Amino acid sequence: MNHSQLRNIIKEEILKALSENAEMDKMNQTFNAKVGVEPSTAKNVMKEKEYKVSYWYRLKNGDDEDNDVVTVKAKSEEDALAKAKAEAPRNSSSFKIVK
Repeated sequence: MNHSQLRNIIKEEILKALSENAEMDKMNQTFNAKVGVEPSTAKNVMKEKEYKVSYWYRLKNGDDEDNDVVTVKAKSEEDALAKAKAEAPRNSSSFKIVK
């Protein structure tokens, strides 16, 4: 298995885990609404927002670096950083939320 295949498998697993987390939140909201329970934390009612994430990566020749900014949809800054890392080229670093 080469690095590209391994990277794609890891990316799929991260996105799957994030998706499962979103599905669980949705099921909790539905259950709370059915039984008339108010959400106890803000996390239960959070909706996905768009986040801009910047990062640095090395160019193919290895001598130069460049930066990029991507827009991802996520429920939190931590989720946004995880999604951006999963989609970024190898050897990317310095991930930050752009305000």
